[in-house]
Amino acid sequence: MENENEKSRQRSVRVPIDLDMLISREAEEIGTKYSKIAVKYMAKGLKGLDPVTMAKIQNILNLVDEALRTGSIAKKNQAQRGANELWKSLSF
Repeated sequence: MENENEKSRQRSVRVPIDLDMLISREAEEIGTKYSKIAVKYMAKGLKGLDPVTMAKIQNILNLVDEALRTGSIAKKNQAQRGANELWKSLSF
């Protein structure tokens, strides 16, 4: 994703009204710039979760299930680390 150290180029593009409203609303809800959300959608698309992300979520859920069934603190901690890594990969 874009950060302060990356080179970037300003472009003017036409955006369908419904997509413009979606980007504007999401940027306002999380308190970030319109361009950050637009770049996220350009990079990741609007189609939702990809198979790799879905597999990561399932692995985390499996670890949580095992931690609950067995009382394993190690599995709980492993699930927490996995969730933290997932959130980082999904954020801007």
